[in-house]
Amino acid sequence: MKSTVNAILAATIATLGMSAAQAQPNPPGVNPEHYACYRVSPAKPFKAMKVELKDQFGGAAGLVVQEASLCAPVSKNGQPIKDERTHLLCYTLKMNKSGNKAVEIVNQFGKFVMKVGPITQLCVPSLKKVL
Repeated sequence: MKSTVNAILAATIATLGMSAAQAQPNPPGVNPEHYACYRVSPAKPFKAMKVELKDQFGGAAGLVVQEASLCAPVSKNGQPIKDERTHLLCYTLKMNKSGNKAVEIVNQFGKFVMKVGPITQLCVPSLKKVL
């Protein structure tokens, strides 16, 4: 994943013409944690692994091919981090599966309608230690 969550966040804010101070609270019932994602360069090659996934858009099988980014919990606009331990390690996938649906997304930056395309990554809850 070439762009980070911060870049996506900045682009979303710029597109919507709002400042960070205008962002609304999370919708009720969603995980309150925010993550900043960093590109990773693994120390050794990843051995591709088969995976079967099933979600609200259907199921598919494919390969997990390499590590792409590490997402760390982040304090956004001074909000506390509720879970400093859990990180997400996101992997690039090779699979032929598309959500192929229009969805409505509601979050602190507003309400959006967008089309869901192909699966590109799988993010796995992970622990990390700074070396």
